[in-house]
Amino acid sequence: MRRDLTTQTSLATPHERAPAHHHGWITSTLHTLLAMLAGLLLFALAYQTPATHTIDIGGYDSAYVQGFYDPEQSGEPGDHTYLQGSNGSARWTRDVSYILLPQAGLPAQVTLRMRGWRASGPRPEITVLLNGTTELGRVRTTGDWETHTFAIMGGLLKPSDVVIELRADTAPLSGDDPRPVGVLLDQATYHVGPLPITPYPPQLAYGALAAGLLWLLLADEGRTTNDERLLLLRRPSFVLRLGAAWFLVLGSWLFLYRLQPPYPYPLHGLLPAIDIVLAGLLAWRVSPRLAARAPALLDALALGG
Repeated sequence: MRRDLTTQTSLATPHERAPAHHHGWITSTLHTLLAMLAGLLLFALAYQTPATHTIDIGGYDSAYVQGFYDPEQSGEPGDHTYLQGSNGSARWTRDVSYILLPQAGLPAQVTLRMRGWRASGPRPEITVLLNGTTELGRVRTTGDWETHTFAIMGGLLKPSDVVIELRADTAPLSGDDPRPVGVLLDQATYHVGPLPITPYPPQLAYGALAAGLLWLLLADEGRTTNDERLLLLRRPSFVLRLGAAWFLVLGSWLFLYRLQPPYPYPLHGLLPAIDIVLAGLLAWRVSPRLAARAPALLDALALGG
């Protein structure tokens, strides 16, 4: 007598499925790590482009300066004789002021054009520090316009941005203007080079993460197996889309943060913001499958919210 087919099953037991599932997880992780490595290498290569930021202090400088007084303009009412010899605009520092610069690589240098003007009394001394810890130099000003260059050789592990801290002796500007001012800053120039240029590890990490997220996002278009995802690399259309997405992220970082944009306003925190957006899109893509596999996840998210 033939056996009842309803009693037979071709489904693998959980123990039989586990090795295949484990192998698939390892393969998927390997593919993602390779994508991140490719992204890291691309960002490291882009770092070999020399970069220069010329900052007109008192002009279009809002993305670079913190803790300064409002701009001084030669065309404004009042006595601005101390601006003579400048480009017509400058800012006074306070006792502590900051210049924020992109993490464009090492070696680098920052050049400051400043004036320690005083109506009377001793000229101020200014101390320049990197990230609030490393002293780059100390200058006793003369009262005239002077230019000083400070080498930047450290700070590779800072999570974001290069911070140039200016600590200056302060005194009231005049009898009519009691503001305690430090030195008058006219221009700052930030230059990175020569080759080879050492990248900042945090920026490389952000770039590698973006590359991994792009791979997961674009290669997960309804594919259920790693073999199906890997076959996508044989399709020119997919390779073009993946390459265009990678270079869009790389180009945005290069031309809107590391190099000075045409409108001098570098986007600080650009790569972390891109990573957050990509992670959100990936979460949106995989959320239906996660909810199907773990219905309790929605309840947990609702409770957490």
